[in-house]
Amino acid sequence: MHLNSIKSNIINVSFEDLFYTNKDSLYKLCYNLCKNTPDCDDLFQETWLKTYRNFSSFKPDSNFKSWLFSICYNTYKDKYRKDKRWINIINDFLSSEAKELMMDNISDNKMTPEETVCLNDEKEILKNHISHLKEKYRIPLIMFYFNNLQYKEISQILNIPVGTVKSRINKGKKLLKEKMEGCE
Repeated sequence: MHLNSIKSNIINVSFEDLFYTNKDSLYKLCYNLCKNTPDCDDLFQETWLKTYRNFSSFKPDSNFKSWLFSICYNTYKDKYRKDKRWINIINDFLSSEAKELMMDNISDNKMTPEETVCLNDEKEILKNHISHLKEKYRIPLIMFYFNNLQYKEISQILNIPVGTVKSRINKGKKLLKEKMEGCE
């Protein structure tokens, strides 16, 4: 299968090329959503199967990665909604080892042990507050800050307008700020 174009500068991209270009980022998203390898592998495989089956409906002028992540997110949501485990797994997303490593790498090496302890405490408080946000604020925050997705990509994945994504991220940040200030 070939596409005429995905973006103006990419021509004749095969499904296989798209697979190899996006497989690592999709696997990372699957793992962060599922938090265990067997469920991650299932979600990864099911997402690619659905993507392959529906490849002919992909609009060449669209962003393939956003379309792929939408399929993954919807597959994940449908599966875990049926099991009534979906919200708990999203809450667990913030406790992943990858996020811990990322947050640890942000810290300044010149910090004193006391400053490091305080920073770690603040990280735990922040993660706790994020996990208690309503889903409509939590999911866009996670996608924007932890998956580095753009507003437009989040909009496509969640099937909501870009303005709504911006509004929810802004509202989520305000809620977090209020909760964090209440902890002082």
